[in-house]
Amino acid sequence: MIKGRMRIEMGTAFAEGLFAMAVEPEVDFEKRQSGANDTQKRDKDTGERMWPVRCVDGDEDAQKRG
Repeated sequence: MIKGRMRIEMGTAFAEGLFAMAVEPEVDFEKRQSGANDTQKRDKDTGERMWPVRCVDGDEDAQKRG
């Protein structure tokens, strides 16, 4: 079992490229329910804001595999 983050080169994981379709701030629902002004989720280790990115793999075969 792998614990924590695992580093991998972008070209290794997505040899045919990766295309961003949408970027938006991740909402911390507990903060939202508490009425906080800043409801964006933060990374637990760095405290940096989290921005999920919806992407499409440039490898058409990978897209078919889902």
